[in-house]
Amino acid sequence: MADVAVLMTVYNGMPYLPRSLESVLEQTLRDFRFVIVDDGSIDGTADYLAGITDPRVLVLHQANLGTGAAANHGLKHCKADFVA
Repeated sequence: MADVAVLMTVYNGMPYLPRSLESVLEQTLRDFRFVIVDDGSIDGTADYLAGITDPRVLVLHQANLGTGAAANHGLKHCKADFVA
């Protein structure tokens, strides 16, 4: 288990989502879990996230309930000492 988890929520994040993910995945720290919660996007975000194959990434989906609910949902899956 990684000591660090990165939590990101997204709602209709295209076209900015690819660069955001790339930025996190290219960090010098390589041992982390990246938890992404799609908060009911309707703009192609879910399709983009479905294509991610990096084993550090965990993608979760939920109905559009807002950033707070998405963050709380994602936190349940962050099994690390530190969450960014």
